[in-house]
This record gives sequence, structure tokens and C-alpha cells, in this order.
Amino acid sequence: MDGPTWSTGRNAYEGIQWTMAYEIRGSMVLYLVLVVTASFTSHARVISLFLLTIYCVYWGDLLGDIPFYTGALLANLSIVLGTTSNNASRGIGIGKFRVKWPLLLAAFALFLGSYPPDSPDARGWSNVMLRFAEIFFPADCTFPTTSLN
Repeated sequence: MDGPTWSTGRNAYEGIQWTMAYEIRGSMVLYLVLVVTASFTSHARVISLFLLTIYCVYWGDLLGDIPFYTGALLANLSIVLGTTSNNASRGIGIGKFRVKWPLLLAAFALFLGSYPPDSPDARGWSNVMLRFAEIFFPADCTFPTTSLN
């Protein structure tokens, strides 16, 4: 064995260390993105992180970058929720939507995060998500459709 470390992904004693290379790369890329977008407004930062996430879905590495970009989006959501005043919630129309969109986005993220790792066709809600993914994701994406039993 030539180098049983986290950099080669081969380690007989600690098999989970294959994630270290992804974590280091994702952290460094996210740090670079945050340095570049530090002077952006909150909305511009959300748009840029969202566009980077879309780019990674179609042309990037799904495991390497998307968890870090979505983590930054959730951190920005935390900042937006923390700075929203209570006076905006008393408004009518767009003011109420401004306060509630982060909560709706968080609920949608939990819904997407609940996608099962195996047998999505066994339940109605995950079957809908599977059909949606077959339409919108690239053709070379693979989707888990059968049970591991």
C-alpha cells in the first residue's frame, strides 16, 4: 500500500478518512468565495452562492462543493433572520414575505434533505422528488432507485 492516508483514500484502520480531501477542498473553495463576496450585499451574496450551487449541480462535483455552499447559504439565512426587526412583520404584503421567506426556504431545504438514500420510489413524496430530478438534472446523474436488501 502506497500511503495509507486521508489524501489517497486508503486506510485500513480509519476508513472514513476519505472525506478529509473533500472537506479540505470544500473549505478552501468556500473561504475563497467568501473573501470574494465579502463586500457584496446579503442579496448579492445569496444570488452568487445559489448560482455556484447550480453550477456544481450541472458541471461540478456534487459531493465536494454543494454541502459547503449550502452551509454558507444557511449561515446567511441565520444572519438575515437575526437582523430582521419585528416592525417588518407587522407590515402587509411584501414586508411579511420578507420576514417569512427564510423560514419557507429552511422548510424547503429540510424537505430536500429528507430524500432517502435508497428506495425513493417506495414513498410518494420521494417518488415526486425522483421524477423532478430525472427531468431537471443532467442525463449522466445516477439516482438510487432500488433497495439495498
